[in-house]
Formats: sequence, C-alpha cells, structure tokens
Amino acid sequence: MTNPIKFSVLLLVAGLVAFASCDKNPIGPTPDPESQAILFADPANCFMVSEPGFYTFKTVKGKTSESVGDVAVAVVLWETFGTDTQPKVGDVIAEAYYKDGQVYFKTPDVLKDGNALIAVKDAGNKILWSWHIWVCNGWDAKATAQTYYNKSNGTFPFTPVMDRNLGATSATPNDIKCLGLMYQWGRKDPFLGNDGVSDHKAAASTLIWPDPVLSTAETGTIEFVTAHPTVIVYSGQHSNNGDWYHAEGAHVTDDTRWQEKKDLYDPCPAGWTLPRVHPTKEEGLWSNAFGNEWYAMGCNKTDQGAELGGILGDAKSIWYPLTGNYAFEDGRLHPIHLISIWSSDLPVNQDNHNMGMIFYGYISLQEEFVFFSEYSGRSHAFPTRCVAVK
Repeated sequence: MTNPIKFSVLLLVAGLVAFASCDKNPIGPTPDPESQAILFADPANCFMVSEPGFYTFKTVKGKTSESVGDVAVAVVLWETFGTDTQPKVGDVIAEAYYKDGQVYFKTPDVLKDGNALIAVKDAGNKILWSWHIWVCNGWDAKATAQTYYNKSNGTFPFTPVMDRNLGATSATPNDIKCLGLMYQWGRKDPFLGNDGVSDHKAAASTLIWPDPVLSTAETGTIEFVTAHPTVIVYSGQHSNNGDWYHAEGAHVTDDTRWQEKKDLYDPCPAGWTLPRVHPTKEEGLWSNAFGNEWYAMGCNKTDQGAELGGILGDAKSIWYPLTGNYAFEDGRLHPIHLISIWSSDLPVNQDNHNMGMIFYGYISLQEEFVFFSEYSGRSHAFPTRCVAVK
C-alpha cells in the first residue's frame, strides 16, 4: 500500500518542478505581438491586402517621412464590399490600433474583398490623417498589370497599368465590383461608388455618411478635407472655379495637390501613381494607345462599360466600366452613364474653370464614344486607375 504522506510529498515536489519550469520558459520569452505584424515598408496613402493577416504601417503623410502629429488612437472609419450588401463592422478590417508611431490592423481569418479607411486622431478627437486599405483576396496587381500601346512612336509600350480602377475588387466586365472608388481631384481619400442597383445610391457601408458641404474659406481647404475625409466639398453650380479648393478670384488655386511625381496626396498604393494625359505632348497613357482623339465603339446597349482589349493594348480584356460621379453642382452621387477616369494633369484650357484632365467615355442609346482626354471641374468625384511608377 502506498504511503499517503510520501505520495503527497511527491505531488508537491512535482508541482514545484513544473512551476519552476514554466517560470523559466525554456523556449524563451513570448515576443510582443506587434513584432509579428507584416510591415508596409514603403509609405503611401493606400495599402493593398491580398491575404489574411496582421499588418502595420508608419504614421507618416503619403510618400514622405513627415509625421502626422501626436496620435492618440486609430479607428476604422468605414468598411464596404462595394456592392449593395451591407457589411458588419469587422467584416473587412477586424481590428485596428495605434502604438509607438505605427498603425496595426488585422483582417478576419477569412478574407472578404472590400475597402476600408483607417484614421488616426489626436487627444482632442481630431483626425490627423487617414489611409485607404484595399482588400482583394489573391490578387497580384503587378502580375495582372496590362501594357498599353504607344502608337506615337510605334515602338515603346507605356508603363504597366492596373487592370482595374482604384478600389475595385474585380476586373470582370459587367461586374459591379469593378466600379472602384471615387476621388475628388487632389484628394487622397476615397468615396463610395454606386451600389449597382440604384442610379443614385452609393454602395452599402458601415458609415452613415455626412452630407456634402459647399466650398467656403473654411471648408475648401486642405486642412479641412484632411480632418474630414468622409465629407464631399463641392464648388456649386455658379462657381467660376469648379474646384473644391476655395480661393478668392477666378482661376486661383493650388495645382500641387496631385502631381506627376508621387507625393503627399497621391491616392495610389506604393509603387503605383496617378495616370497622365499629356494631350499636347503625345506622352499620355490613353492618347498614345489610341493614336488619335477618340474611338467610336460598336453600340451595345446592354454593356455597362467599354471593352478596349486589343485597342488600348494586347490584353484580351481591358475593361472600363460605366460609373457615376459626385457632381460639382451639389456634391451628390449621380447616375451610372459615363466613363470618367481622373488623371493628375492640369487642363489645357482654363477659360471657365479650374479643371483637371480625365479619360472620358460617353455611352447612350444612340452613340458610344471614348475620348483620350477631356477636362472637368475638380470638385467632381470620379474613379482613377493607377499606373506603375517609372
């Protein structure tokens, strides 16, 4: 028979040994969870995610090393699938927080295609900066990039172009997920595209979006839109500038917001930048491919865009969807009936407004045309399509 006293002593000794072993942790100290995060080393205002995980980036402004200021907290402002399906909080970004000069965020274990905006705030709850998170499961932007023709010299192709609009989670023709997000000229933060069901209804999101505001000396500033990344600032129908950026006097503006060089307010991910039109230099993305001013398409009234494969480049499908726009007259979302893609160019003609250059398509029941360059008021919000940085 086992002596109960000896048995108790043995149990006590075993417990102490086990406790000591656990306390010493023979496999080493547990690392901080932040050390496991995947770092976006190249700063930008947009980060692409193609697989589930734990990510981090530094709190600097655009592609600079300039700090955004004294950050107190990081928050997810909104999430969307880019459709009429209502997301729940955490569907696209499961968690986000700030620590020691960096934002950390996690995706759900099962990745869902969509977009989100993460902002950092100071102790007074003011937004200091915000970053677009573009989630597209399994997509490799470089591997799927398309090469456009360069018919102006007949030899050299243009820089690689994304196969979809910025924020789109599909490049499939007639798929609502190919619409992407909307941008006012010179702003880094996106707005929702149409939901594909209603001509005047934005895609569903986790945010009740604020009403547009008229551009004034207070609202039409870079400081205001930086602190209010979800507010459309519109110029108004009778403005002689057509720009969300407020300035006293006709044609007075800030032309440095978007530039050929990737900089502070460029909305594209690292390694990518805004396209250029260069209509007078024959160096533009679309003008080189077309080789002339416009292209008349065969009328197909059921299409929700223009199939330009074999026209802009060799790819079988180069799809430009019809999108709506947020109009300069009222800042409201308008119907899907045009192809309008922002470039970073300034216009050739500024007689009436401060304009930006766009790639433009017009499709109606009677006719369909695509033009390599047009111009439009900068308080319009259109999609854009990123090109590789040279």
